[in-house]
Amino acid sequence: MSGPGLVSVLVPVRERPEPLAELYREYAEPLRDAGLPFEFVVICEPWFETLGTPLLELAERGEPITVLQLGQGVGEATMLKVAGAKARGDVLVTLPAYRRVQAAVLVDLVAATREADLALAVRWPRRDSWINRVQNRWFHRLVRWFTGSHFRDLACGVRALRRRVLEETPLYGDFFRFLPLLAQREGFHVVELEAEQHQGDNQPRVYSPGIYLRRLIDLLGMFFLLRFTEKPLRFFGLVGSISALLGAAVLGVVSVQRLQGEPLADRPVLLLGVLLLVLGAQAVALGLVGEMIVFHHAHQRRRYRLAENVRELTADRALPSADERSGRAVGADDEDGPSGGSPAAGSAATPPSAGSGAGEPAPPGDRGAVRSSWTTWARLAIGVGLLGVLLSRVDLSQRTIRIGAEVVLGVGVTGALLLLAQAVSALRWKEILGAQAPAWGFLFRLYLIGNFFSLFLPTSVGGDAVRAVAASRALPARAAAVTSVVVDRLIGVAALLAYLALGVVAAPAVIARAGAAAEWRVPWLPVAAAVVVS
Repeated sequence: MSGPGLVSVLVPVRERPEPLAELYREYAEPLRDAGLPFEFVVICEPWFETLGTPLLELAERGEPITVLQLGQGVGEATMLKVAGAKARGDVLVTLPAYRRVQAAVLVDLVAATREADLALAVRWPRRDSWINRVQNRWFHRLVRWFTGSHFRDLACGVRALRRRVLEETPLYGDFFRFLPLLAQREGFHVVELEAEQHQGDNQPRVYSPGIYLRRLIDLLGMFFLLRFTEKPLRFFGLVGSISALLGAAVLGVVSVQRLQGEPLADRPVLLLGVLLLVLGAQAVALGLVGEMIVFHHAHQRRRYRLAENVRELTADRALPSADERSGRAVGADDEDGPSGGSPAAGSAATPPSAGSGAGEPAPPGDRGAVRSSWTTWARLAIGVGLLGVLLSRVDLSQRTIRIGAEVVLGVGVTGALLLLAQAVSALRWKEILGAQAPAWGFLFRLYLIGNFFSLFLPTSVGGDAVRAVAASRALPARAAAVTSVVVDRLIGVAALLAYLALGVVAAPAVIARAGAAAEWRVPWLPVAAAVVVS
Protein backbone atom coordinates (compact mmCIF):
# COMPACT_ATOMS: atom_id res chain seq x y z
CA MET A 1 0.00 0.00 0.00
CA SER A 2 1.24 3.46 -0.82
CA GLY A 3 1.22 6.15 1.77
CA PRO A 4 -0.34 9.56 0.94
CA GLY A 5 2.30 12.27 0.89
CA LEU A 6 5.17 9.81 1.39
CA VAL A 7 8.21 10.33 -0.84
CA SER A 8 10.16 7.21 -1.81
CA VAL A 9 13.73 7.81 -2.98
CA LEU A 10 14.94 4.95 -5.19
CA VAL A 11 18.72 4.50 -5.38
CA PRO A 12 20.00 1.86 -7.84
CA VAL A 13 23.60 0.90 -7.01
CA ARG A 14 24.95 -0.16 -10.39
CA GLU A 15 27.95 1.92 -11.51
CA ARG A 16 30.65 4.07 -9.84
CA PRO A 17 28.83 4.16 -6.47
CA GLU A 18 29.95 6.54 -3.75
CA PRO A 19 29.73 5.88 0.02
CA LEU A 20 26.00 5.29 0.45
CA ALA A 21 25.75 6.40 4.08
CA GLU A 22 27.15 9.84 3.25
CA LEU A 23 24.89 10.03 0.21
CA TYR A 24 21.86 9.26 2.36
CA ARG A 25 22.70 11.87 4.99
CA GLU A 26 23.24 14.58 2.38
CA TYR A 27 20.05 13.99 0.38
CA ALA A 28 17.79 13.12 3.29
CA GLU A 29 18.51 16.39 5.11
CA PRO A 30 16.53 18.76 2.80
CA LEU A 31 13.55 16.39 2.78
CA ARG A 32 13.58 16.27 6.58
CA ASP A 33 13.94 20.06 6.84
CA ALA A 34 10.98 20.54 4.50
CA GLY A 35 8.81 18.32 6.67
CA LEU A 36 8.26 15.72 3.97
CA PRO A 37 7.81 12.11 5.07
CA PHE A 38 10.28 10.02 3.12
CA GLU A 39 11.97 6.66 2.78
CA PHE A 40 15.05 5.48 0.90
CA VAL A 41 14.89 2.23 -1.05
CA VAL A 42 18.41 1.18 -2.07
CA ILE A 43 18.76 -1.74 -4.48
CA CYS A 44 22.22 -3.23 -5.09
CA GLU A 45 23.63 -5.59 -7.65
CA PRO A 46 25.43 -8.66 -6.21
CA TRP A 47 28.96 -7.27 -6.51
CA PHE A 48 28.02 -4.17 -4.47
CA GLU A 49 26.69 -6.15 -1.51
CA THR A 50 29.15 -4.74 1.00
CA LEU A 51 28.16 -1.14 0.22
CA GLY A 52 24.76 -1.68 1.81
CA THR A 53 26.17 -2.64 5.25
CA PRO A 54 26.44 0.97 6.58
CA LEU A 55 22.85 1.59 5.48
CA LEU A 56 21.66 -1.48 7.39
CA GLU A 57 23.32 -0.07 10.49
CA LEU A 58 21.48 3.22 9.97
CA ALA A 59 18.22 1.34 9.48
CA GLU A 60 18.71 -0.42 12.82
CA ARG A 61 18.94 3.02 14.43
CA GLY A 62 15.52 3.94 13.08
CA GLU A 63 16.37 5.63 9.78
CA PRO A 64 13.75 4.99 7.02
CA ILE A 65 15.99 2.87 4.80
CA THR A 66 15.25 -0.35 2.94
CA VAL A 67 18.12 -2.22 1.33
CA LEU A 68 17.38 -4.75 -1.44
CA GLN A 69 19.94 -7.22 -2.78
CA LEU A 70 19.59 -8.67 -6.28
CA GLY A 71 20.64 -12.21 -7.04
CA GLN A 72 21.96 -11.40 -10.52
CA GLY A 73 22.90 -8.44 -12.65
CA VAL A 74 19.99 -6.76 -14.43
CA GLY A 75 19.39 -3.47 -16.20
CA GLU A 76 18.78 -0.24 -14.35
CA ALA A 77 15.17 -0.18 -15.54
CA THR A 78 14.51 -3.58 -13.93
CA MET A 79 16.21 -2.45 -10.72
CA LEU A 80 13.92 0.56 -10.49
CA LYS A 81 10.86 -1.55 -11.26
CA VAL A 82 11.75 -3.85 -8.36
CA ALA A 83 12.51 -0.94 -6.02
CA GLY A 84 9.29 0.83 -7.05
CA ALA A 85 7.27 -2.29 -6.20
CA LYS A 86 8.78 -2.30 -2.69
CA ALA A 87 8.37 1.46 -2.17
CA ARG A 88 5.33 2.78 -0.31
CA GLY A 89 5.24 6.40 -1.46
CA ASP A 90 2.93 8.11 -3.92
CA VAL A 91 5.85 10.14 -5.30
CA LEU A 92 9.02 8.35 -6.39
CA VAL A 93 12.39 10.08 -6.69
CA THR A 94 15.14 8.37 -8.69
CA LEU A 95 18.62 9.17 -7.42
CA PRO A 96 21.87 7.71 -8.80
CA ALA A 97 24.39 6.21 -6.39
CA TYR A 98 26.67 9.16 -7.10
CA ARG A 99 26.23 12.90 -6.79
CA ARG A 100 24.75 14.82 -9.71
CA VAL A 101 22.93 17.89 -8.33
CA GLN A 102 22.64 19.70 -5.03
CA ALA A 103 20.43 17.94 -2.50
CA ALA A 104 18.00 20.86 -2.11
CA VAL A 105 16.59 20.26 -5.60
CA LEU A 106 14.77 17.14 -4.38
CA VAL A 107 12.22 19.28 -2.58
CA ASP A 108 11.58 21.34 -5.71
CA LEU A 109 11.20 18.22 -7.83
CA VAL A 110 8.67 16.74 -5.43
CA ALA A 111 6.72 20.00 -5.44
CA ALA A 112 6.70 20.02 -9.25
CA THR A 113 4.86 16.67 -9.31
CA ARG A 114 1.74 18.43 -8.02
CA GLU A 115 1.22 19.86 -11.50
CA ALA A 116 3.19 17.41 -13.64
CA ASP A 117 3.52 13.65 -13.79
CA LEU A 118 7.31 13.68 -14.07
CA ALA A 119 9.88 16.36 -13.28
CA LEU A 120 13.52 15.90 -14.22
CA ALA A 121 16.49 17.88 -13.00
CA VAL A 122 18.67 19.71 -15.52
CA ARG A 123 22.21 20.49 -14.41
CA TRP A 124 22.58 24.16 -15.17
CA PRO A 125 24.91 25.92 -15.37
CA ARG A 126 27.36 23.11 -16.19
CA ARG A 127 30.63 23.42 -14.29
CA ASP A 128 32.20 20.04 -14.99
CA SER A 129 34.94 19.05 -17.43
CA TRP A 130 34.73 20.23 -21.04
CA ILE A 131 34.91 16.57 -22.12
CA ASN A 132 31.69 15.84 -20.25
CA ARG A 133 29.99 18.90 -21.71
CA VAL A 134 30.98 17.97 -25.27
CA GLN A 135 29.71 14.43 -24.81
CA ASN A 136 26.47 15.69 -23.29
CA ARG A 137 25.96 18.19 -26.11
CA TRP A 138 26.46 15.62 -28.86
CA PHE A 139 24.35 13.03 -27.08
CA HIS A 140 21.36 15.36 -26.87
CA ARG A 141 21.92 16.55 -30.42
CA LEU A 142 21.62 12.94 -31.56
CA VAL A 143 18.52 12.55 -29.37
CA ARG A 144 16.94 15.53 -31.12
CA TRP A 145 17.85 14.13 -34.55
CA PHE A 146 16.46 10.68 -33.77
CA THR A 147 13.39 11.53 -31.65
CA GLY A 148 12.64 15.22 -32.18
CA SER A 149 12.60 15.91 -28.41
CA HIS A 150 14.21 18.91 -26.75
CA PHE A 151 15.15 17.60 -23.30
CA ARG A 152 18.44 19.05 -22.15
CA ASP A 153 19.82 16.57 -19.59
CA LEU A 154 18.50 13.03 -19.94
CA ALA A 155 21.71 11.65 -18.46
CA CYS A 156 21.25 13.37 -15.09
CA GLY A 157 19.10 10.60 -13.61
CA VAL A 158 17.59 12.73 -10.80
CA ARG A 159 13.82 12.73 -11.33
CA ALA A 160 10.59 12.89 -9.37
CA LEU A 161 7.57 11.10 -10.74
CA ARG A 162 4.22 9.83 -9.73
CA ARG A 163 4.00 6.13 -9.05
CA ARG A 164 1.74 5.40 -11.99
CA VAL A 165 4.37 6.74 -14.42
CA LEU A 166 6.76 3.95 -13.45
CA GLU A 167 3.96 1.37 -13.41
CA GLU A 168 2.37 2.25 -16.75
CA THR A 169 5.39 3.17 -18.87
CA PRO A 170 6.98 0.26 -20.77
CA LEU A 171 10.51 0.34 -19.41
CA TYR A 172 13.20 -2.29 -19.81
CA GLY A 173 16.90 -2.81 -20.41
CA ASP A 174 18.99 0.36 -20.57
CA PHE A 175 16.09 2.59 -21.60
CA PHE A 176 15.74 4.17 -18.15
CA ARG A 177 17.69 7.25 -19.21
CA PHE A 178 14.98 7.76 -21.86
CA LEU A 179 12.14 7.57 -19.30
CA PRO A 180 11.00 11.18 -20.00
CA LEU A 181 10.69 10.37 -23.71
CA LEU A 182 8.74 7.17 -23.08
CA ALA A 183 6.51 8.84 -20.46
CA GLN A 184 5.76 11.72 -22.81
CA ARG A 185 4.86 9.21 -25.52
CA GLU A 186 2.44 7.54 -23.10
CA GLY A 187 0.65 10.87 -22.57
CA PHE A 188 2.17 11.95 -19.24
CA HIS A 189 3.02 15.58 -18.52
CA VAL A 190 6.82 16.02 -18.26
CA VAL A 191 8.61 19.18 -17.10
CA GLU A 192 12.24 20.17 -16.63
CA LEU A 193 13.64 21.95 -13.60
CA GLU A 194 17.06 23.61 -13.57
CA ALA A 195 19.24 22.52 -10.67
CA GLU A 196 22.66 23.55 -9.44
CA GLN A 197 25.28 20.99 -10.34
CA HIS A 198 27.02 19.23 -7.47
CA GLN A 199 30.68 20.01 -7.02
CA GLY A 200 31.39 16.28 -6.87
CA ASP A 201 30.14 15.85 -10.45
CA ASN A 202 33.09 17.48 -12.16
CA GLN A 203 35.39 14.56 -12.93
CA PRO A 204 36.03 13.94 -16.65
CA ARG A 205 34.50 10.69 -17.86
CA VAL A 206 35.53 8.82 -21.01
CA TYR A 207 33.91 5.43 -21.54
CA SER A 208 34.92 2.41 -23.58
CA PRO A 209 33.93 2.27 -27.28
CA GLY A 210 31.42 -0.48 -26.52
CA ILE A 211 29.41 1.83 -24.27
CA TYR A 212 29.21 4.52 -26.95
CA LEU A 213 28.11 1.89 -29.48
CA ARG A 214 25.38 0.65 -27.11
CA ARG A 215 24.15 4.19 -26.58
CA LEU A 216 23.92 4.67 -30.35
CA ILE A 217 21.99 1.41 -30.67
CA ASP A 218 19.66 2.55 -27.87
CA LEU A 219 19.03 5.78 -29.74
CA LEU A 220 18.19 3.83 -32.88
CA GLY A 221 15.79 1.71 -30.85
CA MET A 222 14.17 4.80 -29.36
CA PHE A 223 13.79 6.32 -32.82
CA PHE A 224 11.91 3.25 -33.99
CA LEU A 225 9.83 2.83 -30.79
CA LEU A 226 8.73 6.45 -30.58
CA ARG A 227 7.84 6.92 -34.24
CA PHE A 228 7.03 3.55 -35.77
CA THR A 229 5.81 1.22 -33.03
CA GLU A 230 2.21 1.46 -34.29
CA LYS A 231 3.15 1.66 -37.98
CA PRO A 232 6.39 -0.25 -38.74
CA LEU A 233 5.49 -0.60 -42.41
CA ARG A 234 5.87 3.17 -42.91
CA PHE A 235 9.52 3.00 -41.93
CA PHE A 236 10.50 -0.25 -43.63
CA GLY A 237 8.16 0.40 -46.55
CA LEU A 238 9.74 3.78 -47.23
CA VAL A 239 13.30 2.45 -47.05
CA GLY A 240 12.40 -0.67 -49.02
CA SER A 241 10.46 1.21 -51.67
CA ILE A 242 13.31 3.63 -52.31
CA SER A 243 15.82 0.78 -52.53
CA ALA A 244 13.54 -1.32 -54.76
CA LEU A 245 12.79 1.60 -57.09
CA LEU A 246 16.48 2.39 -57.46
CA GLY A 247 17.21 -1.26 -58.15
CA ALA A 248 14.37 -1.49 -60.66
CA ALA A 249 15.62 1.65 -62.42
CA VAL A 250 19.15 0.26 -62.65
CA LEU A 251 17.88 -3.07 -63.95
CA GLY A 252 15.62 -1.27 -66.43
CA VAL A 253 18.55 0.66 -67.85
CA VAL A 254 20.64 -2.51 -68.05
CA SER A 255 17.80 -4.35 -69.77
CA VAL A 256 17.43 -1.64 -72.38
CA GLN A 257 21.18 -1.70 -72.98
CA ARG A 258 21.00 -5.47 -73.38
CA LEU A 259 18.29 -5.08 -76.02
CA GLN A 260 20.62 -2.72 -77.84
CA GLY A 261 23.29 -5.41 -77.98
CA GLU A 262 25.32 -4.52 -74.89
CA PRO A 263 26.46 -7.73 -73.09
CA LEU A 264 25.61 -8.26 -69.39
CA ALA A 265 28.73 -10.21 -68.47
CA ASP A 266 31.32 -8.58 -66.18
CA ARG A 267 29.04 -5.66 -65.32
CA PRO A 268 28.99 -4.78 -61.59
CA VAL A 269 26.02 -2.48 -62.19
CA LEU A 270 23.85 -5.56 -62.78
CA LEU A 271 24.75 -6.92 -59.34
CA LEU A 272 24.10 -3.49 -57.83
CA GLY A 273 20.59 -3.38 -59.30
CA VAL A 274 19.78 -6.89 -58.10
CA LEU A 275 21.14 -6.10 -54.64
CA LEU A 276 19.04 -2.93 -54.32
CA LEU A 277 15.92 -4.71 -55.51
CA VAL A 278 16.37 -7.64 -53.13
CA LEU A 279 17.15 -5.39 -50.15
CA GLY A 280 14.04 -3.37 -50.91
CA ALA A 281 11.89 -6.49 -51.02
CA GLN A 282 13.38 -7.63 -47.71
CA ALA A 283 12.66 -4.31 -46.02
CA VAL A 284 9.05 -4.23 -47.23
CA ALA A 285 8.51 -7.84 -46.16
CA LEU A 286 9.97 -7.09 -42.73
CA GLY A 287 7.60 -4.12 -42.39
CA LEU A 288 4.64 -6.37 -43.27
CA VAL A 289 5.71 -8.84 -40.58
CA GLY A 290 5.88 -5.98 -38.08
CA GLU A 291 2.42 -4.80 -39.09
CA MET A 292 1.01 -8.27 -38.50
CA ILE A 293 2.60 -8.45 -35.05
CA VAL A 294 1.23 -5.01 -34.12
CA PHE A 295 -2.21 -5.94 -35.43
CA HIS A 296 -2.43 -9.15 -33.41
CA HIS A 297 -1.35 -7.41 -30.17
CA ALA A 298 -3.10 -4.06 -30.66
CA HIS A 299 -5.99 -4.97 -28.35
CA GLN A 300 -3.59 -5.44 -25.41
CA ARG A 301 -2.41 -1.83 -25.33
CA ARG A 302 -4.28 1.38 -24.68
CA ARG A 303 -3.05 3.98 -27.12
CA TYR A 304 -4.38 7.13 -25.42
CA ARG A 305 -4.50 8.84 -22.04
CA LEU A 306 -6.97 11.45 -20.81
CA ALA A 307 -5.56 14.48 -19.02
CA GLU A 308 -6.67 14.71 -15.39
CA ASN A 309 -7.14 18.48 -15.37
CA VAL A 310 -9.75 18.51 -18.18
CA ARG A 311 -13.31 19.04 -16.98
CA GLU A 312 -16.18 17.57 -18.94
CA LEU A 313 -18.90 20.15 -19.57
CA THR A 314 -22.41 18.72 -19.82
CA ALA A 315 -25.74 20.32 -20.58
CA ASP A 316 -28.52 20.60 -18.01
CA ARG A 317 -30.36 17.74 -19.66
CA ALA A 318 -27.84 14.95 -20.00
CA LEU A 319 -27.96 13.00 -23.21
CA PRO A 320 -27.40 9.24 -23.17
CA SER A 321 -23.80 8.36 -23.86
CA ALA A 322 -22.67 6.05 -26.59
CA ASP A 323 -22.10 3.32 -24.02
CA GLU A 324 -25.65 3.66 -22.69
CA ARG A 325 -27.12 3.65 -26.19
CA SER A 326 -25.26 0.43 -26.95
CA GLY A 327 -26.51 -1.21 -23.74
CA ARG A 328 -23.12 -1.09 -22.05
CA ALA A 329 -22.74 0.00 -18.45
CA VAL A 330 -21.31 3.48 -18.00
CA GLY A 331 -18.78 2.28 -15.42
CA ALA A 332 -17.37 -0.48 -17.57
CA ASP A 333 -13.72 -0.31 -18.51
CA ASP A 334 -12.83 1.07 -21.89
CA GLU A 335 -11.24 -1.09 -24.54
CA ASP A 336 -10.88 -4.63 -23.30
CA GLY A 337 -12.64 -4.54 -19.94
CA PRO A 338 -11.22 -5.68 -16.65
CA SER A 339 -10.37 -9.14 -17.85
CA GLY A 340 -8.78 -8.25 -21.16
CA GLY A 341 -11.71 -8.40 -23.53
CA SER A 342 -14.02 -10.84 -21.71
CA PRO A 343 -17.75 -10.00 -21.66
CA ALA A 344 -19.06 -7.99 -18.76
CA ALA A 345 -20.97 -9.69 -15.99
CA GLY A 346 -24.58 -10.27 -16.87
CA SER A 347 -24.01 -10.25 -20.60
CA ALA A 348 -25.13 -13.08 -22.79
CA ALA A 349 -22.82 -16.04 -22.92
CA THR A 350 -20.99 -16.73 -26.12
CA PRO A 351 -22.95 -19.26 -28.18
CA PRO A 352 -21.32 -22.57 -28.83
CA SER A 353 -19.52 -22.97 -32.10
CA ALA A 354 -21.24 -24.55 -35.01
CA GLY A 355 -21.21 -28.28 -35.05
CA SER A 356 -20.84 -28.76 -31.30
CA GLY A 357 -23.84 -29.44 -29.17
CA ALA A 358 -24.49 -27.62 -25.94
CA GLY A 359 -22.72 -29.20 -23.04
CA GLU A 360 -20.51 -31.41 -25.20
CA PRO A 361 -16.97 -31.78 -23.91
CA ALA A 362 -14.11 -30.24 -25.84
CA PRO A 363 -12.13 -32.52 -28.12
CA PRO A 364 -9.38 -34.37 -26.28
CA GLY A 365 -6.08 -32.51 -26.11
CA ASP A 366 -4.08 -35.26 -27.71
CA ARG A 367 -5.79 -34.86 -31.07
CA GLY A 368 -3.62 -31.85 -31.88
CA ALA A 369 -0.50 -33.85 -31.04
CA VAL A 370 -1.66 -36.76 -33.23
CA ARG A 371 -2.40 -34.38 -36.13
CA SER A 372 0.99 -32.68 -35.73
CA SER A 373 2.75 -36.05 -35.70
CA TRP A 374 0.84 -37.17 -38.80
CA THR A 375 1.71 -33.98 -40.72
CA THR A 376 5.38 -34.30 -39.71
CA TRP A 377 5.60 -37.85 -41.07
CA ALA A 378 3.71 -36.82 -44.20
CA ARG A 379 6.18 -33.99 -44.88
CA LEU A 380 9.10 -36.33 -44.27
CA ALA A 381 7.68 -38.86 -46.72
CA ILE A 382 7.11 -36.17 -49.37
CA GLY A 383 10.66 -34.88 -48.93
CA VAL A 384 12.18 -38.35 -49.22
CA GLY A 385 10.04 -39.01 -52.31
CA LEU A 386 11.16 -35.80 -54.02
CA LEU A 387 14.80 -36.58 -53.20
CA GLY A 388 14.36 -40.04 -54.69
CA VAL A 389 12.90 -38.59 -57.90
CA LEU A 390 15.84 -36.21 -58.25
CA LEU A 391 18.40 -38.96 -57.66
CA SER A 392 16.65 -41.25 -60.16
CA ARG A 393 17.23 -38.67 -62.90
CA VAL A 394 20.95 -38.30 -62.19
CA ASP A 395 23.57 -40.67 -63.55
CA LEU A 396 25.60 -41.20 -60.40
CA SER A 397 28.24 -43.19 -62.32
CA GLN A 398 29.38 -39.98 -64.02
CA ARG A 399 29.72 -37.92 -60.87
CA THR A 400 32.84 -35.77 -60.76
CA ILE A 401 33.11 -35.57 -56.98
CA ARG A 402 34.48 -38.67 -55.31
CA ILE A 403 33.47 -38.99 -51.69
CA GLY A 404 36.61 -39.52 -49.67
CA ALA A 405 38.35 -38.39 -46.53
CA GLU A 406 39.02 -34.94 -47.98
CA VAL A 407 35.35 -34.37 -48.85
CA VAL A 408 34.14 -35.60 -45.47
CA LEU A 409 36.71 -33.42 -43.70
CA GLY A 410 35.77 -30.39 -45.80
CA VAL A 411 32.07 -30.87 -45.12
CA GLY A 412 32.74 -31.29 -41.42
CA VAL A 413 34.93 -28.18 -41.18
CA THR A 414 32.42 -26.16 -43.19
CA GLY A 415 29.56 -27.29 -40.96
CA ALA A 416 31.56 -26.48 -37.83
CA LEU A 417 32.41 -23.00 -39.12
CA LEU A 418 28.75 -22.40 -40.00
CA LEU A 419 27.65 -23.41 -36.50
CA LEU A 420 30.37 -21.21 -35.01
CA ALA A 421 29.16 -18.25 -37.09
CA GLN A 422 25.59 -18.81 -35.91
CA ALA A 423 26.78 -19.12 -32.31
CA VAL A 424 28.61 -15.77 -32.55
CA SER A 425 25.54 -14.21 -34.17
CA ALA A 426 23.37 -15.49 -31.31
CA LEU A 427 25.82 -13.99 -28.81
CA ARG A 428 25.65 -10.67 -30.66
CA TRP A 429 21.84 -10.80 -30.57
CA LYS A 430 21.97 -11.48 -26.84
CA GLU A 431 24.14 -8.39 -26.31
CA ILE A 432 21.68 -6.28 -28.31
CA LEU A 433 18.74 -7.47 -26.20
CA GLY A 434 20.62 -6.56 -23.02
CA ALA A 435 19.45 -7.59 -19.55
CA GLN A 436 16.10 -8.94 -20.73
CA ALA A 437 17.72 -11.38 -23.18
CA PRO A 438 16.78 -15.06 -22.87
CA ALA A 439 19.36 -17.83 -22.69
CA TRP A 440 22.02 -17.97 -25.39
CA GLY A 441 21.02 -21.51 -26.36
CA PHE A 442 17.47 -20.36 -27.11
CA LEU A 443 18.73 -17.59 -29.40
CA PHE A 444 21.13 -20.02 -31.07
CA ARG A 445 18.25 -22.37 -31.85
CA LEU A 446 16.25 -19.46 -33.27
CA TYR A 447 19.15 -18.63 -35.59
CA LEU A 448 19.29 -22.21 -36.86
CA ILE A 449 15.53 -22.27 -37.37
CA GLY A 450 15.69 -18.92 -39.16
CA ASN A 451 18.36 -20.21 -41.54
CA PHE A 452 16.15 -23.17 -42.37
CA PHE A 453 13.21 -20.93 -43.22
CA SER A 454 15.48 -18.66 -45.28
CA LEU A 455 15.75 -21.51 -47.77
CA PHE A 456 12.04 -21.26 -48.57
CA LEU A 457 10.87 -17.75 -47.68
CA PRO A 458 12.06 -14.62 -49.57
CA THR A 459 15.87 -14.56 -49.08
CA SER A 460 17.11 -13.98 -45.53
CA VAL A 461 14.09 -11.87 -44.56
CA GLY A 462 12.23 -15.15 -44.04
CA GLY A 463 14.61 -16.15 -41.28
CA ASP A 464 14.46 -12.65 -39.78
CA ALA A 465 10.67 -12.80 -39.74
CA VAL A 466 10.69 -16.17 -37.99
CA ARG A 467 13.21 -14.92 -35.42
CA ALA A 468 11.18 -11.76 -34.80
CA VAL A 469 7.95 -13.68 -34.24
CA ALA A 470 9.59 -16.26 -31.97
CA ALA A 471 11.43 -13.61 -29.95
CA SER A 472 8.27 -11.50 -29.57
CA ARG A 473 6.54 -14.50 -28.04
CA ALA A 474 9.41 -15.27 -25.66
CA LEU A 475 10.09 -11.71 -24.43
CA PRO A 476 7.72 -9.49 -22.45
CA ALA A 477 8.55 -6.45 -24.62
CA ARG A 478 7.49 -7.48 -28.11
CA ALA A 479 8.50 -4.21 -29.76
CA ALA A 480 12.00 -4.60 -28.36
CA ALA A 481 12.22 -8.13 -29.78
CA VAL A 482 11.34 -6.94 -33.28
CA THR A 483 13.67 -3.95 -32.97
CA SER A 484 16.54 -6.20 -31.88
CA VAL A 485 16.19 -8.25 -35.07
CA VAL A 486 16.27 -5.08 -37.13
CA VAL A 487 19.34 -3.77 -35.27
CA ASP A 488 21.02 -7.16 -35.70
CA ARG A 489 20.46 -6.99 -39.46
CA LEU A 490 21.73 -3.39 -39.62
CA ILE A 491 24.91 -4.41 -37.78
CA GLY A 492 25.46 -7.03 -40.49
CA VAL A 493 25.04 -4.39 -43.18
CA ALA A 494 27.48 -2.14 -41.30
CA ALA A 495 29.98 -5.01 -41.23
CA LEU A 496 29.70 -5.39 -45.01
CA LEU A 497 30.36 -1.67 -45.43
CA ALA A 498 33.36 -2.00 -43.10
CA TYR A 499 34.70 -4.84 -45.27
CA LEU A 500 34.24 -2.64 -48.32
CA ALA A 501 36.14 0.21 -46.68
CA LEU A 502 38.90 -2.20 -45.67
CA GLY A 503 39.11 -3.43 -49.25
CA VAL A 504 39.39 0.14 -50.53
CA VAL A 505 42.28 0.76 -48.14
CA ALA A 506 44.02 -2.58 -48.64
CA ALA A 507 43.55 -3.04 -52.39
CA PRO A 508 42.68 0.26 -54.07
CA ALA A 509 43.96 -1.02 -57.41
CA VAL A 510 41.32 -3.76 -57.50
CA ILE A 511 38.57 -1.24 -56.74
CA ALA A 512 39.96 1.11 -59.39
CA ARG A 513 39.94 -1.66 -62.01
CA ALA A 514 36.38 -2.63 -61.10
CA GLY A 515 35.30 0.98 -61.39
CA ALA A 516 37.06 1.38 -64.70
CA ALA A 517 35.41 -1.78 -66.04
CA ALA A 518 31.93 -0.52 -65.10
CA GLU A 519 30.13 1.29 -67.88
CA TRP A 520 27.42 3.83 -67.13
CA ARG A 521 25.77 4.63 -70.43
CA VAL A 522 22.21 5.87 -70.59
CA PRO A 523 20.18 5.04 -73.74
CA TRP A 524 18.70 8.47 -74.27
CA LEU A 525 16.41 7.47 -77.15
CA PRO A 526 14.48 4.73 -75.26
CA VAL A 527 14.32 6.91 -72.14
CA ALA A 528 12.92 9.83 -74.15
CA ALA A 529 10.39 7.51 -75.80
CA ALA A 530 9.29 6.18 -72.41
CA VAL A 531 8.85 9.72 -71.08
CA VAL A 532 6.76 10.71 -74.11
CA VAL A 533 4.57 7.60 -73.83
CA SER A 534 4.03 8.09 -70.11
